[in-house]
Amino acid sequence: MKLWDCQMAANPRRARIFMTEKGLAIPTQEVNILAGEYLSPEYLRINPWGLLPALELDDGTVITEAPCIFRYLEPCIRNRICSVTMRSRPPASAHGSASANTTALVRSASFSATNLSRWRAARCPATRV
Repeated sequence: MKLWDCQMAANPRRARIFMTEKGLAIPTQEVNILAGEYLSPEYLRINPWGLLPALELDDGTVITEAPCIFRYLEPCIRNRICSVTMRSRPPASAHGSASANTTALVRSASFSATNLSRWRAARCPATRV
């Protein structure tokens, strides 16, 4: 498991804070957004949108967007099924279980809702708030 990260970006920082709070030690791969590494063919194979963070699982599955990464890791921590190193025992969670499929569904719904509202605002001036 590896977190594709950027030290200066806000969303990867949210993922790092979550991992620190939960006591996770997940290896990271720095992506320099100032140098345009997020648009490199290597990174676009990981995340075609070129956004950070991205969590690459051992089986090659990639989970993008910080909230989706949280939803994936939370039950892994609780059930001890992740292949990550724990720094300390994390607190119990109130969230339900999630899988890579569930997080992909949440990511898809979140992305669709966000972009639909942007599209609507751009295409339909009467609906702008």
